[in-house]
Amino acid sequence: EKISSEPKELLFYPKVVGVWNELPEEVDEAATNPVLNKYLDRYFHFFNTGLQNQSVMYVQKSLDDDPRVFLDPNKFSEDGTVALRGYAFSEDGEYFAYGLSTSGSDWVTMKFLKVDGATELPDTLERVKFSCMAWTHDAKGMFYNCYLKQDGKIDGTETSMNLHQKLYYHKLGFPQSEDILCAEFPDNPKWMGGTEISDDGQYALLSIQHGCDPVNRLWYCDLKKLPDGIKGVLPWVKLVDNFDAE
Repeated sequence: EKISSEPKELLFYPKVVGVWNELPEEVDEAATNPVLNKYLDRYFHFFNTGLQNQSVMYVQKSLDDDPRVFLDPNKFSEDGTVALRGYAFSEDGEYFAYGLSTSGSDWVTMKFLKVDGATELPDTLERVKFSCMAWTHDAKGMFYNCYLKQDGKIDGTETSMNLHQKLYYHKLGFPQSEDILCAEFPDNPKWMGGTEISDDGQYALLSIQHGCDPVNRLWYCDLKKLPDGIKGVLPWVKLVDNFDAE
């Protein structure tokens, strides 16, 4: 009767600790060691000491090398309000695109690094929101989404609806003002379309959503059939042109 009158938390805690202490050493190591991801000839992982606001991204040339800091989001701002919001390596592993979000806002500023030496590039993309990050396999550029300039705030505190999202292609080394418009939906201002590149690099796949329903349209473009490369709105083939399924 005395045990049954104890708070449930006190009865549950020793059971959890007991189970954890009985775990094999391999399981314990898997729970505390970082997961390595390989891009080209380098290994990357995130690690947090437990006292940091954000996990730090490390790189190493081989599994036997000591990891070194590649990107430390804790240094984005003195007060810790700027966070890492998505990232993408180019197919050849030579370039790295990443997003910055301030105070939890959905608005993102994209930056770029040359992976060798973690060298910052001058490219900066503004007004990015609910965006894809899809490199073409030649590593010359990346598809992303943004909204054109509009009146009012864009710090995450605005209450107005964002309309007319557009898909652009950013060519590395060029200013955002020269980015190429690849898809827009003027007759459907609430549509949002994110792009992926097929594993063989031949196709751009455009998934179009409307609201939060788990349905999408699916268009595609054969990039190899563009003799002059990406120069404007892509000739999308509307494979699935309705919102009947996901």
